Amino acid sequence: MDIELTKQEQELLLKYRELNEVQQHTIRNLVAELHGDDLTLEVIAGVCASRHRLGYAGLGDIVDAWEDEDGNTCVRYSSGEWYHYRTDDRGHIEWW
Repeated sequence: MDIELTKQEQELLLKYRELNEVQQHTIRNLVAELHGDDLTLEVIAGVCASRHRLGYAGLGDIVDAWEDEDGNTCVRYSSGEWYHYRTDDRGHIEWW
C-alpha cells in the first residue's frame, strides 16, 4: 500500500534518511529541524504507524521499534504483526 505523506512528514523522514545514510548515526542522535525536538526512533515509528493505520486499522498499539541492518525502521504491534518501513524516492512510506 502506498500512502502519500504530508510535506512536513516527507521533510522529516527524508532528513532522517539522508542523515542516517551519510553520517551513519542512529536515529536517537538526530535532531528534527522542523520542531527542534529529538528525532527518536519512537517518533519515526509513530509517523509510520499513523500512515499505515490509514489503510489498515487492525495493527494495534506499538509494542517495539528498532532499526534493521539496512537502516529501515521496524515496528511490532500488539496484534502480533510487525513491518519494515522506509520512504521511497517520492517520500512515500512503503512497508512490508
